[in-house]
Amino acid sequence: MKLWKKAVAAVTAGVLCVGSVGVTGLQGVLESVGTVLTASAEVPNSYDGTYGDLYYRITDAGEIEIIGCNTNATSIEVPQLIDGKSVTSIGMSAFSRCTSLTEVTIPNSVTSIAGNVFQNCTSLTEITIPDSVTSIGWYAFSETPWLAEKQKENPLVVVNGILIDGTTCTDSVTIPSDVTSIGNGAFYRCTNLKKITIPDSVINIGDNAFSSCTNLTEITIPDGVISIGDNAFSSCTNLTEITIPDSVTSIGYRAFDSCENLKNVYISDLESWCKIEFVDGFSNPLHSGANLYANGELATEITIPNSVTSIERCCFVGCTSLTKIMIPDSVTSIGGSAFSSCNNLEEITIPSSVTDIEAGAFNGTPWLKARQNENALVVVNGILIDGTTCTGSVTIPDSVTSIGSAAFFSGFPYCVNLTEITIPDSVTSIGNVAFGYCKSLTKITIPNSVESIGDSAFLNCSALTEITIPDSVTSIRSHTFYNCTALEKIVIPKSVTDIGDSVFQCVSGTDTWDSVYQRNEKLTIYGYTNSYAETYAKEQNIPFVALDNSNTPPVTTTTTETTTTTTTTTTTTTATKPTATDTATDPKTETTTTTGTTTTGTATTTTTTSTTTTTTTTTTTEPEPSSTEMGDLDGDGVISIDDAYQALLAYSSISAGGTPNLTEAQKKFADVDKDGEITINDAFYILRYYAEHSAGNPVSWEELLGA
Repeated sequence: MKLWKKAVAAVTAGVLCVGSVGVTGLQGVLESVGTVLTASAEVPNSYDGTYGDLYYRITDAGEIEIIGCNTNATSIEVPQLIDGKSVTSIGMSAFSRCTSLTEVTIPNSVTSIAGNVFQNCTSLTEITIPDSVTSIGWYAFSETPWLAEKQKENPLVVVNGILIDGTTCTDSVTIPSDVTSIGNGAFYRCTNLKKITIPDSVINIGDNAFSSCTNLTEITIPDGVISIGDNAFSSCTNLTEITIPDSVTSIGYRAFDSCENLKNVYISDLESWCKIEFVDGFSNPLHSGANLYANGELATEITIPNSVTSIERCCFVGCTSLTKIMIPDSVTSIGGSAFSSCNNLEEITIPSSVTDIEAGAFNGTPWLKARQNENALVVVNGILIDGTTCTGSVTIPDSVTSIGSAAFFSGFPYCVNLTEITIPDSVTSIGNVAFGYCKSLTKITIPNSVESIGDSAFLNCSALTEITIPDSVTSIRSHTFYNCTALEKIVIPKSVTDIGDSVFQCVSGTDTWDSVYQRNEKLTIYGYTNSYAETYAKEQNIPFVALDNSNTPPVTTTTTETTTTTTTTTTTTTATKPTATDTATDPKTETTTTTGTTTTGTATTTTTTSTTTTTTTTTTTEPEPSSTEMGDLDGDGVISIDDAYQALLAYSSISAGGTPNLTEAQKKFADVDKDGEITINDAFYILRYYAEHSAGNPVSWEELLGA
């Protein structure tokens, strides 16, 4: 996320579509911040065709998605087929702002209605929705007379088994048994809701379903619910306990974020609990320091069942009650942060069957603290899982076969006192962010036994000046040396055939607004002629020295500004005769040098020349945009959907190989995340800024980008 943490990849607001590639996930992310996106339903920037008042695109599956409509239309009947292709979906915001629209008929070929589709259709009173529709996005009917009338009939608005709105509910609510899904944002900010009972028929609780229900104190989730969406219960500040049924297999991003009074979590089956896919720590209701109850008993000592083969990430994160854990030999992997912040966990039995332990699995536990006191290098089954308390020069023992993810990064303030590290030839892999933020690390030796180096492995190692990648490595992954500002020399072997994104990128500046992202200007790549390293260096405009060509001259860049120059030239003539010979051989280059002379006479001539040169250089630099200008591409003093539209247009043009129709100033205003490029992320941030402010939340750019 990111990214934000969600990828952006299908159509956004019917505005952007480069070929068949769009921007997905944006609706869900906008929904997760509880905003109302009033995207224009005017002519989409890119579409594949028109049908009457409708604009459409052809999906990768060869189906039709309606993505826009003539804003003057009063009555629309969506066809089942267009040019022989089935109409299966209505895209995000397709009819939004069609204020003259009074009635819409949707055919039974349509299965999906995206978010904000009819939002602000202020005249829309009649909608025919067929039984075929199984997915309805957030705010799909917001601000329509149709929805207002439905709310008057029943505060629980249900369409085809999807509870799409309950925001007018008060006190205690029982959801009817014909509901199978609680839709995205169904009860969002329903502050009068105190208790909710969900029937056995429900299998899905959508994103933001109960988000910001600040007076909700009690909820019953039945055994039958399979998934709980992103932010589903976030900011339910009065929720004190919850039961998670055995049927749940996934809990979304920050589902229980800011539930600071949630103190008791009830489960009935440890095997099912260990298999739940938690997107992050805030997905787990235990994260804020809750007690875990298994079958009604407080869980202090737990034995993981033999049927469990892996303990998922964040499985017990923050569990206050847990003091002892016994893991059976059926388990082979322990996920990241699995037991993180279990502040009473003192005893853990880890069998030899465990061969994979992800980042921060035991951070913040008394067990890890005790291991660190015994040895600064904490090793479990050959995996170096923690070295964050190391200082000075460190040699990893031969018993280590892999350096775990974030091994020297997991603690805070990270391993800032590590200066030198030697890795033995028993090690075959270095995990993601393994040495991240080791800011005093100046020297590291990587042996030929290492076959893989993870993403961001040396992130922010700002004192590291040179490094040699061994021949056993075939790829340098994304951000491996990101912000290694002192790195001057890297030797890349012929074996490397792939180098990821932003590997050598550096960032300067002290905060979001003055940060500048650029490649490391100090760096020179050393490699071999016709290798991938040479190709990469040329593509990235990084100086390259060929190790297999002794005639390759050194790369020198000189910048001189002179107004007055005085030059003194001394010529010395020396007569010599050979008297002795010294021979030296350089073992690295296998070059033999013979020297030896005796000086018999010298004559010197000195000439002084003074030259005055006047050079005038004029540099015009566009000022950095102020906080009031960021995102305001049209310069009207207001950040609106139109600014996001322009950013999307620019991104579309760039993606298609063109040049955006923007001034240099507008390009700076568009690049809100300051990465030097106009991307879909910039458009998303502008959309989110607009949406937050439209919802009455005057978030600043600094807060938005730092979220």
